[in-house]
Amino acid sequence: MANYYTEFSVMLPLPAGENVAERLAAWSEQMEARKEADEDEWLIGTHWELQEDGIWAYSYASEGNAEGTATLIQQYLRDFDIEGGIFMTIAGYCSKPRINEAWGAAVVVTKDEQLWLHVNQVLRDAAEAGIEIVNPV
Repeated sequence: MANYYTEFSVMLPLPAGENVAERLAAWSEQMEARKEADEDEWLIGTHWELQEDGIWAYSYASEGNAEGTATLIQQYLRDFDIEGGIFMTIAGYCSKPRINEAWGAAVVVTKDEQLWLHVNQVLRDAAEAGIEIVNPV
């Protein structure tokens, strides 16, 4: 049986203002409580740690949920009123060699939107350009 893994790692900027450490601790506790209470387990495998220069969000044991993490990042930007976008790349792979079982994606997250680019977009672009893919996909 093959296992499929998702990997990502992204640094979030620290919020501005006073009492940053206390605000971040309260926010982290709130997110952990949501993680434990959510039946969909939307953040299983995703961890975050306070670093000197930001919040490090990353997949743990190759089981991260990229979509859930993008939602977490969006909530973070909203809660701390951080303007601009966060760029995150995602890699996926299979534990056994399989044709086309490695993939990638990227997302830019703002307070208001998530702009995703999946590797499958390349196939759609090729089809629109009239390019026939001749290898197994």
